[in-house]
Amino acid sequence: MAKFAEQWLFQSEYQKDNLETLNNVVQVSYEEFTQDPVAIKHKVLEFCPELESLDIPEQLHVKDRVSPIRNFNQEQIEELKKEDIQAISDVLRSRLDLLDYFGYELI
Repeated sequence: MAKFAEQWLFQSEYQKDNLETLNNVVQVSYEEFTQDPVAIKHKVLEFCPELESLDIPEQLHVKDRVSPIRNFNQEQIEELKKEDIQAISDVLRSRLDLLDYFGYELI
C-alpha cells in the first residue's frame, strides 16, 4: 500500500506543477466527475470546443461489474485493513500540502 501512496504523491506533484505552470489547463477530479458528469462534460467541452461533443455512457464497466457513474471511494476505503490505512497515511503525512492542494485529508 505504501507504494500506491508514493505513486499518488508522484502523480499529484506532477499535476500540481502542471496546474501552476501551464497556461491553458482544466482540472477535473474523480469526485467532481462522479458527482455531476454532465457538468464536467460541459466544463471539458468549454475548455476544448474542438471536441464538439463528448459522450458519457450511463453505465460503466468497473472492475467486475457494470455500474452507473458514481463515487466508489467510501466503499474502497471500507475494504482497506487498518494497517493498509496506516501505511498509506505514513507516506502521505510527508506531503500534507499536496493533500490540502487537491482537497483531501488523512483518514
